[in-house]
Amino acid sequence: MRTIKICTLLLGGFLFCASACGGGGASLSSDSSPSPGGQKVNCEVTGVEFGVSEISDVDAYAAEVTDGAVSHDAPLQNGMIVSPYYTLTVGGKEVPVYATRCAKSVHSFAYADISKTDKTKDFEVEVRLTARLSCTALSKSKPSVAVLPQKRGVEAEISGDTVTARLSDFGSFTFAFNKKGAEALTLYLAEAEEFSAPEGWTVERLSAKKHTMAETTFKNADTVYYFEKGRHLVDSVSIPSDAWVYLEAGAYLEAYADGEGKYSPVFRTNGTQNVKLYGHGAVDFSACMGGDSIQKGAFDFHGAKNIAVDGILSVNSNTWTLCFTDCENVTVSRSLLFGYRTYSDGIMLSDCRDSLVTKCFVRTGDDAMETKSTSSQGYTDNVTFRDNDCWTDKGLGYGVVWETNHDVKNVTFIDCSVGFAQSDWDERLGALAVQLGDHYNTVKNIRFENIEIYRCYSPAVINCELKQSGKLIDEIYIKDVHCSYAVGYLLRLAEVNLENAAARFGTFYLDNLSKNGVALTQETRDDEYMLKFVVRADWNAEKYVKINTLGGED
Repeated sequence: MRTIKICTLLLGGFLFCASACGGGGASLSSDSSPSPGGQKVNCEVTGVEFGVSEISDVDAYAAEVTDGAVSHDAPLQNGMIVSPYYTLTVGGKEVPVYATRCAKSVHSFAYADISKTDKTKDFEVEVRLTARLSCTALSKSKPSVAVLPQKRGVEAEISGDTVTARLSDFGSFTFAFNKKGAEALTLYLAEAEEFSAPEGWTVERLSAKKHTMAETTFKNADTVYYFEKGRHLVDSVSIPSDAWVYLEAGAYLEAYADGEGKYSPVFRTNGTQNVKLYGHGAVDFSACMGGDSIQKGAFDFHGAKNIAVDGILSVNSNTWTLCFTDCENVTVSRSLLFGYRTYSDGIMLSDCRDSLVTKCFVRTGDDAMETKSTSSQGYTDNVTFRDNDCWTDKGLGYGVVWETNHDVKNVTFIDCSVGFAQSDWDERLGALAVQLGDHYNTVKNIRFENIEIYRCYSPAVINCELKQSGKLIDEIYIKDVHCSYAVGYLLRLAEVNLENAAARFGTFYLDNLSKNGVALTQETRDDEYMLKFVVRADWNAEKYVKINTLGGED
């Protein structure tokens, strides 16, 4: 490890020279002449190069994990590959495209930094996806494409083997073809930020190699631990208080394990404060064993305060991915998570307070973004998921899920989207969920607002359940939620194996909801596959389910 003492450090984290958004050459301001593509030029584009391999047989690669009901928890190679489906340019600049296995298909993705040459003005870039030989999505007789989330209003055009669109905002944009989940590509545009360390801090650089646990059990405060670009083999990275970990663009961290494939969490911190994990690096868990016997928490933050995770890419987590337990003031932003393992939950906040998850994309083999209560102490209060996008292959999209050691209250999911909710193996599944089981606790004041759902194959779009000894689910506000296509119910409320006779549902407020183009009103509430109640006879749906009472009208 090389140590540098600095007052202020500013380094360019770019891997290759940036180009102007309209094409090659020097940077041009937005007042310059339009580029050959016709857009105004006021930004520079930089992709991220990870140096991973191509594969020759994408069908065999996918089949290792996409055969339906089988759980694929064994270690695998080639967790991340060069996309077999697409090449990509953003603003005339070639951006590397990668792919990884998901539970139902291989998903392509790319990350591009946008540097505006004039901070006061908006940017616009032309995006061009060109099919490679393995791509079948564009070979249909009449191929179609949707850019998700649709509420951003991005229109794409298909001409031969090329898809063209114009983007003018940061965040994730997923190109979905032929109303199917196969061969999708997610492009994440992020505002470029130069690396910096707080004044007076030390920067310790770790070169690309295999690191022992002793080398990555960090101990110094007022330090940024900097993983340089290239391939790193890591066992467990322990972060102390008042320390940051930075993954340089192109840093590729592969978790290695013992002979049985077991491992400790790759990133962990316990009882600390003021910790940050950030950058444009990737963490790959493919070589580790997954399954029920494995310690949960690939990124494990426990009993910590003031925690930030920004810009991280995670693939093939062998268990719960980004986990925060009994933490305060958590912020997760601009991160991409892909998983297919049995318990590969995406972003989990358990017994956390005053926390925010924003501008992330998650596609997972289990629940995507959730709160729960698994700790022996603490509680959940004031947690917000804002402006996130997710797909769920085998679990739930957004919600409060089963484990409830303590009360959960004041949780908001707002301005989010679900691309595909594809799990259909159990009645309790859906795009959105509120669930309570295991203990005599209360889930209260949970809000879903302005949620776009593209396609839902689960038994219900919104699924709420009381189970076993659960006590009360109350004050559930669901507003401005629209599902373009669903095969199941809009809303399902169910009591399952109740052991507590006093357990009950409280009040649900449903305002401006629709499914398959049909709005939920007093007149349509009894339509087939609109509402389903599996509850005791003495529970009064007319009393507890309020439709369009918060300002909406039938």
